[in-house]
Amino acid sequence: MSNDREDLGLRKVTSSEVDRLHQLAERVRQDLSASGLTVHATAEHDPVPDGGGGWIELDDFDDAGGGVWLHWELHPRVREAIRTAIQRAEIGDPFLKVASETYKHTVTAVLATLTALGYEAERSRDDYRPYAVRVLAHPDVHA
Repeated sequence: MSNDREDLGLRKVTSSEVDRLHQLAERVRQDLSASGLTVHATAEHDPVPDGGGGWIELDDFDDAGGGVWLHWELHPRVREAIRTAIQRAEIGDPFLKVASETYKHTVTAVLATLTALGYEAERSRDDYRPYAVRVLAHPDVHA
C-alpha cells in the first residue's frame, strides 16, 4: 500500500536521517518522561494515549512537515466533550475556549522544558498540527 504523499512525488529522508529522527524522538520521550511528563512512544495506528499526555510523531518525508513532532492530548473524557460540542455546533461553549487555552499553555510549557534540556524546538506553523511542537535537534543526537 503506497502512501498518499509518495503518490504526490514526495520523497522520504535518507536512512541516516531516519535513524537520527528515531534517536531524537526517543531522547525527547526519555528526557520529558524524566522531567515528570507523560510521553508515550510513537504509535503508528493509534497515537492518542489512553489517559492523555504527550505522544511523538515521526514524519520521515523530506518536506516542510517532516521531522519529530510532539503532540499533547487531554484526557479522553475531555476530548469527547470537545468533540460533542463541535458536533452540536456549540462553538461558543466556554469549555472549548478552556481546552484551547490549555493546549496553548501546554505548548508553551513543553517548549520551555525542551529548551532547558538543550533542544532546538519550535511551535508548530503547520495548520494540520496546530498545537504541536516540532523538535529540530539536540546537541547529543547526530546523523
